[in-house]
Amino acid sequence: MKVLEMFGEPVSHGGQESFVFNVLQHMDLEDLQIDVLTPYYCDNEHYRGIIENRGGKLVELGLPFEPGKSRKNICEPIKSHLEKTSYDIAHIHSGSITALAYCAREASKAGIKRVIVHSHSSGVNDNWKHKLIKAYAAPLYKKYATDYCACSVEAAAWKFPSGVMSKVKILNNGVDAEFFSYDPRTGKELKDKYGINEKTLVLGHVGRFTYEKNQAFLLDVLKAYLEDHPQSELMLVLIGEGPDKPGVEEKANNLGLKQSVLFPAEYDKVRDYMQMFDVFLFPSLFEGLGIVGIEAQAAGVPVVASTGVPKAMQLAENVKFVSLEDMDAWCKAIDSFREIQRQDQREQIRDRGFDIRDTAKEVEKLYRQM
Repeated sequence: MKVLEMFGEPVSHGGQESFVFNVLQHMDLEDLQIDVLTPYYCDNEHYRGIIENRGGKLVELGLPFEPGKSRKNICEPIKSHLEKTSYDIAHIHSGSITALAYCAREASKAGIKRVIVHSHSSGVNDNWKHKLIKAYAAPLYKKYATDYCACSVEAAAWKFPSGVMSKVKILNNGVDAEFFSYDPRTGKELKDKYGINEKTLVLGHVGRFTYEKNQAFLLDVLKAYLEDHPQSELMLVLIGEGPDKPGVEEKANNLGLKQSVLFPAEYDKVRDYMQMFDVFLFPSLFEGLGIVGIEAQAAGVPVVASTGVPKAMQLAENVKFVSLEDMDAWCKAIDSFREIQRQDQREQIRDRGFDIRDTAKEVEKLYRQM
């Protein structure tokens, strides 16, 4: 059986790529041929290696990626490529409503019998532009998709028409609980590397530097906390890449926080940096689920998240959801976790069905329902 994992964005370091490649590493691929397609490019050589080592290929169509602009330009290149290939299943992943719908149409028209559309993200539902785009894409979803998946109810409702919601399968964004489990030696090694002493409270965040991830807000949190606790030793560690990163770096300098903010270049070593965090901060304006918050919990790190992150992200006890409008509440939430001892939370992750091995079995089962 031949399966094509289609992306509506570049194959880079985002959450949906993390989901797909983590699942593929834990799936039984016997009798399954998996390829990956992006209309844009791949700048993640680790992921390229995973698919090639498992006998598949990663195809880049080379289009320039221009977020915010129409995605119609992906249709002809995808159509042309699919005319030369043959697949039984297309599993489509995109943060864009229209890219997801366009990919579904081209896959169906190319003769692919199972067309699975998968929503990994949500947004702000009272936006008129979103409502128009969703109405435009609804007939394409209904006509060309055969299966609907999402990481949460919120992510499903954000992209899919109400008429198909009863058909949506929620696939948990599983993580490798063993891989992320607390390793104090790695945490100490990283603190030593950056000259961070054991008395310093390390606040951490992982995410692509984009509008919805809202990292600039964390600089305001850091400033407010230091004003309230002038004797505190505090370090904010921001891991990731993306178009908004230079602006966040500039804001850190302008606020006089340069010595208290760390931007590690090793943004692909999330597991290691989780070991040095004392509190994980998650200030997103909106999320489909928030897999990085689950990774933090697997590592035993307390989490302070915005109310834009779905409550389904909480699998363990030490998680608090705080409004982005209440800066004082963010500072108090951080303070409440200051003396918390790291806990082994692997069992909670497994018991709630968020172990990557369980997710991989669900995806494999979905593929084999032919």
